[in-house]
Amino acid sequence: MVLIIGDGMGTGQVAAARVWLGRPLLFETFPFATFLDTTPAGSEITDSAAGATAMATGRRVANGVISREIPGSGSNLLTAAEILAARGRRIGLLTTSYMVDATPAAWLAHTSSRYDYTSIADQYLSASSLDVVLGGGTLPSAAEWSAAGFTVVTDSFSLATAVANGASRIASAFDVGVIPYEHDGLGHCPSLAAMTRTALAVLGKHPEGIFLMIEGGRIDHAAHANDLVRCIHEVVGLEAATREVLDWASTRDDVLVLVTADHETGGLEVLEERGAGQLPVVRWNSTGHTAARVGLYAWGAGAARALGARHLTDVYRVITDPSFPPPEIRGLQIADGRHRLQWLAISGRVYHVEITLTPCSMPWLPLASVTSAVNGLTGLELPQLFATNVVFYRLRHTE
Repeated sequence: MVLIIGDGMGTGQVAAARVWLGRPLLFETFPFATFLDTTPAGSEITDSAAGATAMATGRRVANGVISREIPGSGSNLLTAAEILAARGRRIGLLTTSYMVDATPAAWLAHTSSRYDYTSIADQYLSASSLDVVLGGGTLPSAAEWSAAGFTVVTDSFSLATAVANGASRIASAFDVGVIPYEHDGLGHCPSLAAMTRTALAVLGKHPEGIFLMIEGGRIDHAAHANDLVRCIHEVVGLEAATREVLDWASTRDDVLVLVTADHETGGLEVLEERGAGQLPVVRWNSTGHTAARVGLYAWGAGAARALGARHLTDVYRVITDPSFPPPEIRGLQIADGRHRLQWLAISGRVYHVEITLTPCSMPWLPLASVTSAVNGLTGLELPQLFATNVVFYRLRHTE
């Protein structure tokens, strides 16, 4: 399982990169795509902590919270990474921001404040399933990583050397607050694509499988600054990391790849295309986060489940629940004495249609069973069985 997050990457950022490249981004060619609402608990606009927590735990929390039930009991929320770790998966976290930033932290840490960096660092160090963690920042320190059993890498060369020498756990101490922008040159730091290639080389040796979270964190930084050039190059860098993932996964049938964002930043709109290699004419509507929906793109094993996602919280369900999405009637049309039901179907699932007149007092009667041959909206036409149109239908499904 590989989850790729473009922090702040809304549809405008994707469109700007697409028209500058003169072609669709790789993840735009994935077979399944939808759009996600990003609203957190108690607000219209999410921050990265609440957005990442929604994806990691399937729960809406208040801004600034990392994988805790706030509002609520304040207790720790089990994350998708922790669930997969309990199933034997090995974990990797990559970011171009700093390692204890909100988006990577949400998968293995729990704190009421995203700024409790020391606690986040301590929880990384105690996470026995964490094998690869690469990004900027100085927490945890190189000495702490080493004491916890990690091979510490300080630049692109030592990163490649560690892999060649067969290191089984790798952490970075690049001595930068954040990875430099791709447009400005990376200096001694590796690109997000190189970090991805390294992580897959280390984690991919485990037969139990992996969970790898890859964050293009500096898309958000460039968008806050309304810096179109650097924003586009960071999106293209995220695409390069996606290509590394697909190259690794192309010969496997057990890998799900998701590409999405935690929120949109800047309210970016493309107004006019000027051709490949030329910056488009754009409008920025903000220097902050917005409530705009973000894309979710899915490829690989179970990717069709992404079609049922409507909110960031559903990313958790796509990752952890093979039966997602639940059977749900999306439409009912009545014409010429016949009823036509519509629902979102996943290929290979058997959908059972049941009917009743009064669901509170009468049993549900089996009406039809349909094995879906499609991924997407499907329908079934049924005769009108009763003199009244006031009937109730429900769906169940089996694999």
